[in-house]
Amino acid sequence: MQAEHTRNMVELTPVYSKLQVQKTIVEVANKINRDGFIAPAMLIAVLNGGAYFFDKIKRLIKTDFQTDSIQVKSYQGTKSSGDINILKDISGNIDGKDCLVIDDILDSGATSFYLNKLLEKRNPARIRYAYLVVRENAAKYDVAIDYQAFSLKGNDFIVGCGMDLDGSYRELDGIYKISNYKTAAQ
Repeated sequence: MQAEHTRNMVELTPVYSKLQVQKTIVEVANKINRDGFIAPAMLIAVLNGGAYFFDKIKRLIKTDFQTDSIQVKSYQGTKSSGDINILKDISGNIDGKDCLVIDDILDSGATSFYLNKLLEKRNPARIRYAYLVVRENAAKYDVAIDYQAFSLKGNDFIVGCGMDLDGSYRELDGIYKISNYKTAAQ
């Protein structure tokens, strides 16, 4: 059963402001532009969380590219279910393409590890990963971190800039940690 919550049941504490997020995304895009692409570029959004970061990055890329998306679900409330579910696969052909996978957060690395195995089978020229947030020392899988906007210590659950709590708070332009979260069952 999905947790029921309202905005007044949680406390949001700012971690990164809207201005910090905007400035850092520009810096990440500049690094991507400096590194360039070795083959036709394909930007892949990991939905739903990565849509915010994807939208900001794609507006700043200075080369021709195609776009696609893959929708993955692994969280229920504030906990990872441990299962990676592909709700929507990419629709385009990535054979020979230089793929940049854009996601909201790297926690355990399970999603990225799974996606990398899935995408490698489709013969891309290269796969790189860009994350809005990388949780320090949390990765349990060997995954690439080619670009990251922010690093986060600890286990605080964060929302905003595409990251959500059961579909809420994605629209926030800053990044916030959640406190006092209680489900209807608690």
